[in-house]
Amino acid sequence: MNNTLLKVENVTKKFAGLVALNKVNMEISKGQILGLIGPNGAGKTTLFNVITGFYEPEEGKVYFRDEEITGKPPHKIAKLGIGRTFQVVKPFLGLTVEEAVRVGAYNHALNEVEVEEIISETLNFLGLSKLRKRLCKDLNLVEMKLTTLAQALAAKPELLLLDELAAGLTPTEIDNLIALLRKVNEEKKITLCLVEHVMHFIMGISDYIVVLHYGEKIAEGKPEEVASNEKVIEAYLGRR
Repeated sequence: MNNTLLKVENVTKKFAGLVALNKVNMEISKGQILGLIGPNGAGKTTLFNVITGFYEPEEGKVYFRDEEITGKPPHKIAKLGIGRTFQVVKPFLGLTVEEAVRVGAYNHALNEVEVEEIISETLNFLGLSKLRKRLCKDLNLVEMKLTTLAQALAAKPELLLLDELAAGLTPTEIDNLIALLRKVNEEKKITLCLVEHVMHFIMGISDYIVVLHYGEKIAEGKPEEVASNEKVIEAYLGRR
């Protein structure tokens, strides 16, 4: 039985002659938590943008549940079951938490009753119920990130791409986020792909890690394999 949920095949993306992604291959299995790491400018967010339809690659293909989705518009890809958060956290600052989550719920729900059920269930799950009526612009960093996550979860994705969700958090907040995302993965049965610079976070949560450097995949494997890989140490983790 094929357990591959997402397959990226030989994807190349260029911007005015600059090669942002060069023949990148990657697979994400159902139920997996995959970490995607690399220095700034390695192509991580560009890869997310190709997967979710914001960019069309010059070469290569993207498959989700064995269906080719290369170049489909973002709203259609979201409907198929791929959700994401963005690097810059802006969950509709003028809206309340409840209203921001409502935007996500409309991607999945068939009627207003279902929308309300999804909002309540998502806020309860993430411990945000007490912030329901709070304006997003009045939230602290952790609350803002959780609201962004709630918005993505409300769309009921099968695969969720998280772009630097741990950035700016304290070690304790990161540990709490790891526990919460494990809960999302195990209880909601959502496959996760995480772009992250915080090594404590990525090593603490990932089943498998893919490393990009200058748009090319230079390594992949379990966290302990990647952490001891000479190419990765040279390119990213730095020599002590």
